[in-house]
Amino acid sequence: YRSAMNRQTFFKRRGPFSLADLAELTGAVLESDADQARQIDDVAPLTDCGAADVTFVIDRRRMDVAEKLNAGACFIKPEFADRLPDRTVALVTPTPESAFAMAVAAFYPDALRHGPRTGASGYGVIDDTARQEQDTVIEAGAVIGAGVEIGAETLICANAVVCAGVRIG
Repeated sequence: YRSAMNRQTFFKRRGPFSLADLAELTGAVLESDADQARQIDDVAPLTDCGAADVTFVIDRRRMDVAEKLNAGACFIKPEFADRLPDRTVALVTPTPESAFAMAVAAFYPDALRHGPRTGASGYGVIDDTARQEQDTVIEAGAVIGAGVEIGAETLICANAVVCAGVRIG
């Protein structure tokens, strides 16, 4: 298990969140005998989680790892929930990966993109024949090829290359 010293991140972590909060946020069903007030401090991958983390399992190929989990909680499909160790609370959902993504967004909301992060206000190189709908963001250094179509509210990150004829967004 990783110590607090090697949990480096670029984004400020929110939380902790109770199991009840995570269940409500994600639509997962909490085990009936679970301590709903139990606090979860962070999200973590299946192979690197600790007693105060939430993780997820999506298929039977990972059950050998899941059966030995040290996680506090795990988003898991109903058919696998009974295979978790007693120390790990099941957050049962048909889509564990989506529930985990929602938990990540709750713990690290600043990691979600809301406009450019480069600090640059300039555009990339955009071919004259490329079309873009309203509210697109093209960050500095991006290259947009001939005949490209970019849909509304699409973000093209810094230094990305969108090749000729591509439709995106």
